[in-house]
Amino acid sequence: MMELIFNTMKNIKRKVIITGLVVFCLIIYSVQIQAQSKAKVENIDFYAVGSNLNITYDIVKAKSGESFEIWVKVITDSGKEIVPTALTGDVGKGVSGGPNKRIVWDVESDNAFFDEEITVEVFLKSEFIPAPKSETEEKTEAPKKAKSTSDVSVGKAILFSALLPGLGNRYVKGSGAQWLIGVAGYGLIAGSVVMNNSAYNAYEDYKSATTASDRDDYFDKAKSKNTISKVFAGAAIVVWVADLVLTGIQASKARKNSYSSNFSIIYNYDPVIGKPMVGINYRF
Repeated sequence: MMELIFNTMKNIKRKVIITGLVVFCLIIYSVQIQAQSKAKVENIDFYAVGSNLNITYDIVKAKSGESFEIWVKVITDSGKEIVPTALTGDVGKGVSGGPNKRIVWDVESDNAFFDEEITVEVFLKSEFIPAPKSETEEKTEAPKKAKSTSDVSVGKAILFSALLPGLGNRYVKGSGAQWLIGVAGYGLIAGSVVMNNSAYNAYEDYKSATTASDRDDYFDKAKSKNTISKVFAGAAIVVWVADLVLTGIQASKARKNSYSSNFSIIYNYDPVIGKPMVGINYRF
């Protein structure tokens, strides 16, 4: 019976922690995908002007404020690769997106001489450095508004908390490190799995022990570690349930407050006329 309990708990907790790790990986992958730049180089062309080679290109699909590091490679028909260094114009770091970019390569300065056809390749790497604001813009810019509580979705907040405790709470409030609660929750699950595996190993040692004292010792260890494993698992459940309930309450309050009316009804008694009075108040 004890062996069946250990095996069952071991399988269940292993599935839970694997599921949690998969969720973490999906979240991280989603963030990385969103952070990737979609900008690319198009319409590369080049022509000779004296001893210089003028290279033109466009940077398309760049984000607002995004900047790039640009470099050039020249490949001859025979397969020789040349990396120009005597370059001026829209090259190097801090190049903004947009059309009609131009690079001038001083071929003689690089001692690059060739008598065959060449191909020019232009590469970019996003730096995503927002364009600096002028002092006038900084003074006149209106303060940013926090996320409206009417934008809060109760269902989305609860889903976030189910995936990672604290994440739904952060979604409702718009900021904060509440997601650290989720880290603690997954840590409890990991601890539960580790202790359950340790209890299982101690129980296996108990079954193979040859003396009564060893059997008693291993059995006590297995029982103690199994208890700790259950405590960790129970604590993880408490973290999840408490966070789900708290997040649901806070999200509901945020939605309710966003729809509060600007009208209010006032009741009072006028001693002059000796009658109750009813009034309507409107907040502008």
